[in-house]
Amino acid sequence: MPGWTTRGHAGQWGHAWYRLHVRWGVPPGSNPVLVGPTLVDSAYEIYWNGRKLAGIGDFSTDPPRVFGIRPKVIPLGENASTGEGLLAIHVYLPRESV
Repeated sequence: MPGWTTRGHAGQWGHAWYRLHVRWGVPPGSNPVLVGPTLVDSAYEIYWNGRKLAGIGDFSTDPPRVFGIRPKVIPLGENASTGEGLLAIHVYLPRESV
């Protein structure tokens, strides 16, 4: 699926960060999860309240190594039925993909 290059950022490559303040409510006894991401062209890392939860790719190298992308279910590690937190997604698009 095409990502930021077809959503108003054509010709851009490299690193990008997206942050979102999230409030949730789930039935008592349930635990909130994220589903996705689905619109990342290359590598990504997902953080919840500053704690890395998941990712695809290797960000320890420069440039990051890109692996295949598959959506997944990512538990937030929250036990409360309501709450809020900060979701951050770090994505990387290599120049060759543009």
